[in-house]
Amino acid sequence: FVGLTACQIAAEKINNDKVIPNGGRIVLYYNDTSGGPEGGVSVTFNHIFYNKAVGIVGEYFSSVSKPVSTLAGAFKVPVISPASTSAELSNKNFFPFFNRVISPDNKQAVAILDIIIKYNWLKAQVVYGEDDYGVSFANDLSSAAADAATNRNINVQFVNKIKFISLDVSSIEAAANSLKIYDIRVVVLIALSEDAVLLFKAMNAKGMTGFNVIGVDGWASSSDFPALLTRATGKTGLANGVIATRPSIIQNTVTQELSKECGKRSSLCQQTGIDAYTPMAYDAVYLYAHAIKGLLETKQDVNGQNLLNQIRKTTFEGATGTVTLNEAGDRFALYD
Repeated sequence: FVGLTACQIAAEKINNDKVIPNGGRIVLYYNDTSGGPEGGVSVTFNHIFYNKAVGIVGEYFSSVSKPVSTLAGAFKVPVISPASTSAELSNKNFFPFFNRVISPDNKQAVAILDIIIKYNWLKAQVVYGEDDYGVSFANDLSSAAADAATNRNINVQFVNKIKFISLDVSSIEAAANSLKIYDIRVVVLIALSEDAVLLFKAMNAKGMTGFNVIGVDGWASSSDFPALLTRATGKTGLANGVIATRPSIIQNTVTQELSKECGKRSSLCQQTGIDAYTPMAYDAVYLYAHAIKGLLETKQDVNGQNLLNQIRKTTFEGATGTVTLNEAGDRFALYD
């Protein structure tokens, strides 16, 4: 995972540059959650009770960030995610200690709707995973369409909403078949990389061409997606013409240095370059460092509640541009 490499690079630079006063240092402990809620809870418990963590960086998946944030919040330990985008995590009644350096999906849903309106594709089909990420994003998309109808007098219809079970080949093939029911060639694909590959593969096998696919950052931001698709189908260019959203990758000196250093340490990064989430992970670690610095400079204790408050009023220039969060711990960031 290149994001872990970015976290390590950030911690080393923070410590070398003495960002935290009074000899303070960032020490990272890391364990693999295996992308599952149970693994997330187990790892979080170990970090809090055995490693005495004052903060958690992660998780990637929103479905894991929810139980992680629930557990960490019970012990007043802040969580900063570089990639979890579910709008449900903005609910501070349920996830009071959750923060993120990426925008939530309801902001991305508006960007996708703007693409649909720009090209006058006012009827579309939606394919999404039957998981937290997919269901939540599909709901955000419907809300964005309702808002456009009310406030912009533009009626976008999602005629066919097709659910699939993640990594289930037969379910994803059935989703591809369902796309043929309506003569609507615009498809919003809400999926992660592996599922997007399976859908493209199924569509290719069925000779389904001429679709305008709009991708979300769950797969369109993945630097290894084209290679995964080529390996799965033996063909190149199947995703050519896809219109997709992804978090903007700011090209500044920090990003350039991060990309260069990541390339030295990660073969994947060397082959494909950094994706949109790598600098987010880097900035998550830096956000902790700047928040701790702020507490020490104002002679406050570095405890959970103080750290949470400081995180949400800290602003700095990072690898992803200006990093600042709102009162819900969400960041406003642009999408390409």
